[in-house]
Amino acid sequence: MQLWLGKQPEEPWRGAWALDWHTVDHEGPGYRRSELGELLYALKYDGNRSAAAPIAERLAAFVTSLGVFPSLTAIIPVPPSDRTRAEQPVDILARELEALTGRPADREWLVRVRAGAPLKDIESPEEREEALRGAFAVTDLDRYRGKRLLLLDDIFRSGATLRECTRTMLKDDACSAVYAVTITRTRVRR
Repeated sequence: MQLWLGKQPEEPWRGAWALDWHTVDHEGPGYRRSELGELLYALKYDGNRSAAAPIAERLAAFVTSLGVFPSLTAIIPVPPSDRTRAEQPVDILARELEALTGRPADREWLVRVRAGAPLKDIESPEEREEALRGAFAVTDLDRYRGKRLLLLDDIFRSGATLRECTRTMLKDDACSAVYAVTITRTRVRR
């Protein structure tokens, strides 16, 4: 299952997808995560590195099936908000995707220049957008000028992170197009 996340002109990216929902249901006092949701949770919060391979395999199968795949130059992981982790889940997945697709994962081009509160703690969509405004920068405006890039993140909630990263990547024509993919999407868009 792939979930379409938005299109031009409503969103700055050319195409964006999530591989699956993060949860299977959300009724009652608890919830159940989808298979990918469980794997992502294990990687992100339990530090279970072995969860990366099955996620990356599904990710690679989807990305290489996209008609735009042959024209994608590089994989750009979203810079982490939590820098306390020894290894960042999105960086791990980007390296795995690089190995499976042959597209380089560039973890140095898009960087976070301003830290902020974790977005999972911010409920308001407007506050999420404001918290991210100006948080990212491109380190080399010429590296991918005229190129199409794949932006990778773990979870899509409101789209604020993908929007701000995409705007930053497109600013000053640092690249020609951004396509985005996340592993999961939350059921409630906030």
